[in-house]
Amino acid sequence: MVKRMNNKVVTIILTVLAALAWGLSFFFTIVALKYFDPISLLGLRWGIAGLLFAIFYFVGFIKCDFKGKNIKPLIAAGLLQPCLYSIFETTGIGMTSTSESAIIIAMIPIFTLIVSVIIYKKRLSKLSIFAVVIAFSGIVVCTYFSPEFTATGKLLGYLVLFGAVICSAFYTHSINNAGKSFTSTEITLVISISGGVFFTILNFIFGDGFNTYVVFINESDSMFSVLFLGIACSFLCYLAFNNILTKFSPVVVTNVFINGVTLIGIISGVVLAGDPFGLFIVIGAGMTMTGITLTTLTNNKKNKN
Repeated sequence: MVKRMNNKVVTIILTVLAALAWGLSFFFTIVALKYFDPISLLGLRWGIAGLLFAIFYFVGFIKCDFKGKNIKPLIAAGLLQPCLYSIFETTGIGMTSTSESAIIIAMIPIFTLIVSVIIYKKRLSKLSIFAVVIAFSGIVVCTYFSPEFTATGKLLGYLVLFGAVICSAFYTHSINNAGKSFTSTEITLVISISGGVFFTILNFIFGDGFNTYVVFINESDSMFSVLFLGIACSFLCYLAFNNILTKFSPVVVTNVFINGVTLIGIISGVVLAGDPFGLFIVIGAGMTMTGITLTTLTNNKKNKN
């Protein structure tokens, strides 16, 4: 009994810490982008995460069994996320603000539902349609009424962020198929190392190459931000997330994480980055989070039936 309670407490702590780290990732990305271009930053972030996963795998801390398994579908999924997703997300964050990025990225569950309708011809209930409309309306309120909104400037940043959301939606469906043959840890290991290799190569072709590592070592602010993104967000959070998924319903976990990350992203943007705050953020974020919650609850009820 005591052991179960201890496990539950550990799981709750992991959930809070992971949501906190991912929520702060928007702010630390903006800080890091002051020193690096998006490709160079991604080369560092995923290079660190991929290296850590590789080390933990070879020393035996992470248990995976790839014998007789075809990892090509996993590598293909990795091209969607973290590869394409991270490019859109990091670039979009640099073009918008911490809080706006957090709210738009929160639309991933909604777009995952839309993709399932388009590809798998799933039917949406009236409540699901209402939830999608509410969530989209929240995004419009947050962006349009922002004092910094401009049709030529930030609008492009919003569109780039939606590119990340779309990539993540397709990634979710591709990983669902891979999940039949691989554990969540195996999936995370392969896509993380793939991301590390992909962005390191990209950095030497389109980024700052060796100069990226010189700046990383010499600038303490850049080093802390990159280490936080690489170790906390891309490495530890994924391990924690996988652990939590084995103990709770994926629908519940996703809902808690998305809403938690969004809330922390908004707070960190206002408090740490000086993002504009007003009634438009409260109403817009509330509408978006309500839409996401309704969507996950509707899907959970449908799956039980």
